Amino acid sequence: MPKVMLLGFRCERCEHEWFPRELEQQPQTCPKCKSPYWHRPRKVDISEENRVTSAWTPHALDGKTVEYNLARGKKSDAGFGFFSASDLGDGTMQIIIRPITGEPDIKLIQDEADLIKTHQGKYRFSCFSRS
Repeated sequence: MPKVMLLGFRCERCEHEWFPRELEQQPQTCPKCKSPYWHRPRKVDISEENRVTSAWTPHALDGKTVEYNLARGKKSDAGFGFFSASDLGDGTMQIIIRPITGEPDIKLIQDEADLIKTHQGKYRFSCFSRS
């Protein structure tokens, strides 16, 4: 049976997921909790290791496709997904990779954020950590 990927939005505050009527426009508020900050995680919920600085702006990364292969100790995460980048307002940001396969989100640390590069081909960015 063929699989179809549908693009939608997820509220960073209440975790609500929805499909917009118009994909080109970013929603003003979350339809469930009505928060206008639905695309920004709460500052208290972000650990210090996930507060990163990058040469890329959140706007340049948010929603873009990425091919990744991240070595974390003995564990390795590899695949394709989308970036979710949020400006935290203090000169740092949080960068998350949302895998296409539906696996859990990957929150990048500073060493991994430094490895983000543009990618020639289907995926706009790549993030490959050294093993």
